[in-house]
Amino acid sequence: MRYKLFYLETEVPTGQKDQLGNDIMKKVLSATAYAGRFTEWTAEDVNLYGRDLTSSTRKMLCNRITPKQAKDAVRVKIDGKYYQIKSVKDLGRWRLLILNGYRL
Repeated sequence: MRYKLFYLETEVPTGQKDQLGNDIMKKVLSATAYAGRFTEWTAEDVNLYGRDLTSSTRKMLCNRITPKQAKDAVRVKIDGKYYQIKSVKDLGRWRLLILNGYRL
């Protein structure tokens, strides 16, 4: 299996508010690097989700992060580049992250 190291990025409130009263958020990168495994879209996935989604996203599995860490993360950093997390699914022991725009 081929694993890639990645960092999770979360948004944390700074305690300040903008002019509209919204919390100002600060992006924080995790100190720990996690290992994730990329999986390919199957023909069934392409038929179910459509080519638009499957051509612009990538699936990544990781069992080293908790469901809360996965839900709180907004982006991942892989090889110095940031990719937005489109969705997160909890598969028991594994977390499935759908990343926007990632291609090897």
